[in-house]
Amino acid sequence: MLADSKLNIEVQHAWIPPPFRTLKCNCDAAFFVEEGITDFGACLRNGGGDFLQARTSLLKQICQSRRVKNKWCLTGSNLAQ
Repeated sequence: MLADSKLNIEVQHAWIPPPFRTLKCNCDAAFFVEEGITDFGACLRNGGGDFLQARTSLLKQICQSRRVKNKWCLTGSNLAQ
């Protein structure tokens, strides 16, 4: 649980599994500007929340966030096949 001291609001974050017989791919990226690196990750789970696969990738360049999103949408699709 996170608290925002300026707004006095508590926020809870929880992973929500996908509907039965579907898959969910969670993706994330980190940008290390000083090092000139972009790091990606994707995790695939089924409707029961069971882990299926994961992938990571490191690029020695800073990418635009749209490019990152497109890359990992494709990666998630490939993981599901």
